Amino acid sequence: MRQADRGACAIVVNAETIKRHIFKHKRRSKKVRVIPNLLDIDAFDRSAVQKFSRVDELRPGRRVIILSRLDPEKDVASFIRAAAQIKVPDVSFLVAGDGLQRLELEELALDLKLGARIQFLGEVNEVPALLRECNVGCLVPRANEGLSNSILEYMAAGLPVVATDCGGNRELVEHSKTGYVVPTGDVLALAKAIEHSLQNGGAAMGQKRRSRVEEKYRLPVIVTQFAELYCEIAGT
Repeated sequence: MRQADRGACAIVVNAETIKRHIFKHKRRSKKVRVIPNLLDIDAFDRSAVQKFSRVDELRPGRRVIILSRLDPEKDVASFIRAAAQIKVPDVSFLVAGDGLQRLELEELALDLKLGARIQFLGEVNEVPALLRECNVGCLVPRANEGLSNSILEYMAAGLPVVATDCGGNRELVEHSKTGYVVPTGDVLALAKAIEHSLQNGGAAMGQKRRSRVEEKYRLPVIVTQFAELYCEIAGT
């Protein structure tokens, strides 16, 4: 990576937190440009109006989803432990994604006696349609996080977001306004934030989340930033 950085005219990172990490390690910091991930809102909306093909498998009531790889750094175990502490009767929990920890996480859910309150959906190719069936979106990594596509999708769907203070999550989630940011690994804080989101995830806040994605992360906005960077480099 250092060799690639030395040979590059510019280094694009997708979050301010990564830029700070590069500065901290004194790696060609003057070349660094932050251009965030994009979300194609039009494609998202076209998919969102479709019926989720597995909707009949979902438990009735309100649903809290985590859309994540099931790898240790994503700390889905904390999400499952938080789910076990939430006693709201009509709420179920969805784990969408696959990975090395799936069997281990399924066993954890069994040990915590979550039963039918939690469903492991595996890989899902209809994310916008699935999110339309949900009420809160979570992402709880503890390491190696940049700017999360999952959070962008939650916000595009208008969902309140509960995320750990890791990587670029705080850059996306405005605490107490568009969602809640909690310390990594803090299961009690995570459970409380989910419960609060279920109680205070109104339509007005949902529109604010959606508007933020449209203003800052939609395709034309990000393409323009890349085009300007390329023109700047070509001019030098």
